[in-house]
Amino acid sequence: MSSANVHTGLVRRTAYSATKGATLAMTKSMQVDYAPYNLRVNALLPGTILALFVGKYLRDSYDNPEEAKDTLHQRQLAPELGGSKDIAHAASDEACYVWGSCLIVDGGTTAGKPY
Repeated sequence: MSSANVHTGLVRRTAYSATKGATLAMTKSMQVDYAPYNLRVNALLPGTILALFVGKYLRDSYDNPEEAKDTLHQRQLAPELGGSKDIAHAASDEACYVWGSCLIVDGGTTAGKPY
């Protein structure tokens, strides 16, 4: 698991970004190592996924969690924040020809600004 932020960067997140970038290099090397065993190794690079952790973070960290959620949503092109199902679809066995790839699942955040 990496992060779409390796392509955009975040203020005061140098260590976070460095570890997520290392995950991409590790994915490529591991894929070469495990290909002879017919195992796929891919990295998922999610954007903001509205998981339980994010909901708790918004409630605990902001006076107005809905306003904070709207701010997160403004960084992407998709009409809604992503959910766990979006990550699951990208990592499914139906993607059986995806080997050693870095799959960006971010609602268009890294594609550009929505304004």
